[in-house]
Amino acid sequence: MPVLGAVLLFGPVFIRSEAEQTAAAGLDAWLVYFFAIWAGLIGATYWINRSLMRDMPGEADAAPAPRGAPDP
Repeated sequence: MPVLGAVLLFGPVFIRSEAEQTAAAGLDAWLVYFFAIWAGLIGATYWINRSLMRDMPGEADAAPAPRGAPDP
């Protein structure tokens, strides 16, 4: 996810032409793009985490034993 995020966030910066880099016009579109990528990475990380936790039954639902309780 960090590599994907770096490519998505910094890739367009290197692709932009020299005229686009000096102009302030279109800055709002770039801010929306960066926010959408940021939110998408959070959502993808949540989805991956939920998928991985579903594959490990018992570990996600297991409650910790109270203090002083004997081990089963």
